[in-house]
Amino acid sequence: MNKSNNIHPIYKLITTSIFMASSHLAFASVSNVKDANTYCNSEGGGSHEWISNVKLNNLSYSSGQEAYSDNTDKTANLTSGHNSITLTPGFRSKSYDEHWAVYIDYNQDGDFDDTGEQVVTGNSHNALQIPFNVPTSVHGVTTRMRVAMRYYNPVSSACNNISAGEIEDYTVSISNIDTSPETGDMPNACESQTPFTGRDLFDGQTICLDSGRQTFNIANSDNYTTIAISTSHGTGNITLFAKNGERPKTDYTDPYSRHVGNNECIIINTPSEYWSYLEVNGTHENTSLVVDFNATACRVEVGETEEIKDNYGNDGYTDSSVNIKVFRIEFSDTPFDWNTNDMNTEFNKMVDFYKRSSYGQFDVTYDMSHPVINIDKPITYYEGQSSNQWHADWQAKVLAATGINAKSPGDKTVILVTAPKPNGYNSTAEAPYISLFHQDGGVLAHELGHAMGIRHAYGLEGESQIIGAGVDKETESINYGGLFSLMGKGSREYMDFDLMHKSYMGWLKPNDVPVITQSGIYRIYALDHGNSTGHNTPGNIGLRLQSGNTESDHTYWLEYRTTNHKYGNDIDNGVLVYLQGMLEKEQNPKYWQHTSHLLDMTPNSQSSADWWGQDFTDSELALGKSYSDKWGAFTIKVLNKGGELGTPNAWMDISVTLH
Repeated sequence: MNKSNNIHPIYKLITTSIFMASSHLAFASVSNVKDANTYCNSEGGGSHEWISNVKLNNLSYSSGQEAYSDNTDKTANLTSGHNSITLTPGFRSKSYDEHWAVYIDYNQDGDFDDTGEQVVTGNSHNALQIPFNVPTSVHGVTTRMRVAMRYYNPVSSACNNISAGEIEDYTVSISNIDTSPETGDMPNACESQTPFTGRDLFDGQTICLDSGRQTFNIANSDNYTTIAISTSHGTGNITLFAKNGERPKTDYTDPYSRHVGNNECIIINTPSEYWSYLEVNGTHENTSLVVDFNATACRVEVGETEEIKDNYGNDGYTDSSVNIKVFRIEFSDTPFDWNTNDMNTEFNKMVDFYKRSSYGQFDVTYDMSHPVINIDKPITYYEGQSSNQWHADWQAKVLAATGINAKSPGDKTVILVTAPKPNGYNSTAEAPYISLFHQDGGVLAHELGHAMGIRHAYGLEGESQIIGAGVDKETESINYGGLFSLMGKGSREYMDFDLMHKSYMGWLKPNDVPVITQSGIYRIYALDHGNSTGHNTPGNIGLRLQSGNTESDHTYWLEYRTTNHKYGNDIDNGVLVYLQGMLEKEQNPKYWQHTSHLLDMTPNSQSSADWWGQDFTDSELALGKSYSDKWGAFTIKVLNKGGELGTPNAWMDISVTLH
């Protein structure tokens, strides 16, 4: 046999394929092993490669070059369900691409021909670790396993003679899986592990959860009768959402587990699809999680069932300041490219904006003293790849360099990383950290809002109506639809926060935006001319009106702006109206429970819109126009405007008639 050193590159690819044994096979519980003479002969040949080691659970056996080895005096103990085998080739000189196949005679009929008895295949130049599943119906069986390794070509049969490779036979003893781990048998993984940043979960593997939201995958789910997921230890309040076949919704329409504290249990029954998905939600620290296949019970006793609400967000940002810890990242082939002086200029613009928008009540500081961190990967590594890998990598680097967990940096603290922008990446933020790729202070101001718990400013799309049915968030809630707010489309122009978001930050005094309880004419002043000494108006900067199916489950916010005409030329000739309490399904407690929804007071006026938000450019309730509440609580009409535009003295008069 001539093995050229110039093997075609296609044969150098490492591939692994897995063939799972059929779960519907049924066998009696017997322990006899068929005589060797009943099995077909198969052997290898050549002297360039051989099976160097087979590792399967308790068995680990190393050997030298043979055409065939009868190792049936060596027994591997298997269980029904999840197992994993490691196959290692040996070489006389250089390594070659070796193909593997493993067979188990499940029904003990003296051959490996039955459906499901070829349990794994794969090929590689190196060792392969391949998971496989023994059908849950197979237990109490002691039988033969054949391992075949062949150079260059797949193993086509358990009975073929192979010109270059080796065949080895072993004994396997299959016992019934322990389906019910004991209650309380829950290791505290966080005592010995760092937070787990991977996605795939395996049977019996206990991991230490990172703080905050995490999502996971469970492969081969359709090979198990049940999948039990348990959490315990640490502090906090966790919710588990799990589903077979697709990612679970977190609005409680899909399976979930919600109990007080960190002891949670959720069981996926009779999964029929290959993938199952798990989301861990809620605040927590130092909590462990374990998945048990074919288990009918969890490892923990859960606490009291927690009341289900429409949303679980927080009530507001409670501090009057925030400090941004800045970490600059470079790639192995791309240095950090933002000049320090330019950085300070943009960061200072953001600081000034928050001082102005908060009317002098909120302070932002930042610290960029830490040296530039090299991520040890080229910038091209992240192009076309999910941002999850980017977040995992930079968070690990920051943790190693500083000991700071970006997902839990402490009170009044936000972590910010900034780096050269990989193709396809945009700036993002999730409370309490920011990934910044745009060298713009307005974008930074927007992302800081997210990092402190504010979602985007939305628009409410009722099609031909101002307010629709309020049933389907996907079609009735338009992301970024609140065009005139910093958290909508207004970041580059430093458009002011809307009043709902200012209330979340605690920047409004009780009389700034009063709740109207009597009919009358009310004057409001422009909200967008504040500075470090206050909003500087001689009166209110907005109104609130309550309505809904019950007395106050919806709140209208009325505000007046005179600046930033990019998206609406007539914004200073009307009042903007926002609705609180519609389509609110916030499940992350780090974000505000309420959603800012701008109402379009001229629905469908842009019937041939060129872009998704164009219909909201004329969303103001204009001078002389009126609006009657959907639930019949009031009617409002914009009567007059006055004062000096561009100053805090600009005003609008609004008639309110309560019904």
